Amino acid sequence: MAQFEWDAILSSDAGRAVATAEIINSILNVSLTIDSRLKEQDWGQWEGKTVRQIEAEAPQILDAQVNAGWNFCPPGGESRRSALIRSRQALQEAAERYTGQQLLVVLHEGIVKCLIYHLCNRKFVPDEPAILKSYQLHRLVYGSGGLEIKEINAVALGS
Repeated sequence: MAQFEWDAILSSDAGRAVATAEIINSILNVSLTIDSRLKEQDWGQWEGKTVRQIEAEAPQILDAQVNAGWNFCPPGGESRRSALIRSRQALQEAAERYTGQQLLVVLHEGIVKCLIYHLCNRKFVPDEPAILKSYQLHRLVYGSGGLEIKEINAVALGS
């Protein structure tokens, strides 16, 4: 990531994301802002369970939710659409606050998918081909039309 000149880091408030942001910032030494709106989707009653556990406990509910696309919402949790709205708002506000600057945003795969799938007009259903690779840096820009994709899977970050 050193090939880019970062002006600030914005991170989810989740422990793993903050720890990652702090490790990165030990090298970059830029301002670090934490925003709870960038946290992962709330999985409600399914929080902390593996997909196998959920499949064993509630296969019909899981199947219906997986096929619900943007309306996917674990019991007692948050919908993908809601996660998109809050995270997009956080990024738009940060882009306006740091106009013209390069922000490194540290967040979770589910939120990355929500943001990029929305920008690609995807339905977020299982039969869509995968476009995101794990452990990648994706580049977004904020312009007059809001958030836009500059490059997906721009830089491999490890495994």
